Amino acid sequence: MAPLELEPRHRNPLQQHRKSIRVSVCEKGGSKAICSMSLSDTALAESKLLADSLSDHWNDLVATSISSSNASPQLAPPHSSAPAKTSASPGSVAGSVSSSGGTAAEEPHVQLMVSDYVADVSSYEATLRLLDGKDPKAEITSVSKALKILQVAADLQFDDGINACLRYLEAVPWSTDEEVEVVNVLARLGMDQTKGGLRVLARLGPTSAEAVYNVLKKLVSQAVARADAVPPADPQSKAMWRASVEKLFTGGSLRAEVRKRVLFEQLDELIDRVQACVVEEAAGGGGVMHFVDMAADASKELAAKFAVEMDNVAWLMGTMVDRLGFAEYIIKWLSEDQGFVRHVEYFTHRDNRAEAAMYDPLLPIILRLLTLMVGGHAIIPTNTRAALVKLWLPVLTTIPRLPAVFSRERGRLLGEMLGQVILTLPSAQQEEVMDLWLSHCGGRYNAWLDMAAFLQQWLERAARKIRD
Repeated sequence: MAPLELEPRHRNPLQQHRKSIRVSVCEKGGSKAICSMSLSDTALAESKLLADSLSDHWNDLVATSISSSNASPQLAPPHSSAPAKTSASPGSVAGSVSSSGGTAAEEPHVQLMVSDYVADVSSYEATLRLLDGKDPKAEITSVSKALKILQVAADLQFDDGINACLRYLEAVPWSTDEEVEVVNVLARLGMDQTKGGLRVLARLGPTSAEAVYNVLKKLVSQAVARADAVPPADPQSKAMWRASVEKLFTGGSLRAEVRKRVLFEQLDELIDRVQACVVEEAAGGGGVMHFVDMAADASKELAAKFAVEMDNVAWLMGTMVDRLGFAEYIIKWLSEDQGFVRHVEYFTHRDNRAEAAMYDPLLPIILRLLTLMVGGHAIIPTNTRAALVKLWLPVLTTIPRLPAVFSRERGRLLGEMLGQVILTLPSAQQEEVMDLWLSHCGGRYNAWLDMAAFLQQWLERAARKIRD
């Protein structure tokens, strides 16, 4: 990877003279050195020049004091005057040179005192160690630390330190909170449009809506693998894909339009696959006797394929209803797509093995939708409610009683919820649905779909409304 590049800028004077001075950083009002670097001899005049330069470049950041004495130096207050140079503005740097009886041959040093608003003295300490040529890997150990050092290095115009921080930020992952902080710090320092800053922020570049759609589409397709997939879908793998979809599609910043588009397109594909099972089954069967066994095996295989596809349909509907709040859309779709109902009804009546495959995964979804409607959590228009009931009531009424699928409790709940939805319709439509149900039963009362409570309430209401 090519090194990060910065636009040319003035080198920091401390960086230029770092091989010839001693530097210490102290908290304001304290005398304990946080960082001390003793280096080789330098001329007193050079130290004075350094103090003057520091007062220009570190304005409002630190206070400096330069001395050639071997004794412990005293910090110059931020607002004090100094022989070399004094800045009159509050918080500015005060640079001073003191001989204290020493000679130019004695070792000079620079002391830095951090201003009040600088909370993290350790970031100055780390930056000075980088100035002294220390390994950046030892100092820049986290995103938070890199950002703190970056701000100090930028104020000191320390290019090598800036580059080291930017290289680190470009190479490591960020949490969501760190991502926000990186963007804010680079923008505040004016680095978000530099070459180095742009390299760091490249991961946050714009992504097209179509790219997001394609990724989500492929993700969902893994969770609803085809029954005839090669190699066959592993149940555990499918479960993990489904868990990922449920997690990623719940909440977050994904726009509802994108999620809706992906899931409904996938639902349409699943219905097409169910229809393909119906067409394939309808095309088979019959023929001469020596094809009977072959036809039976083919029918069994189709039933297994149908079971997989119906499981996919039920899971996708459940995810859309419970995780994403798309109940209204699903109810509208179920009330309009007569083809899906007809395909399911045809296949289950043709092959008993498909009955459990159809109703075991789908009935809980239908019951859930009815419960949402009855509880007022899904506000559905009158015509849609009527269409849904008219379309599905015959199917639900005539389904066989399979112990593996149906329980008396489920039948009671389904009949109760269905009856409550019917009672929300205008009286004329109630009578129409009632006639449909009684005509469809044809003298066979399916005890598992218990409509007794509905009948009783409807008759009581009708009796109160009868007019002579």
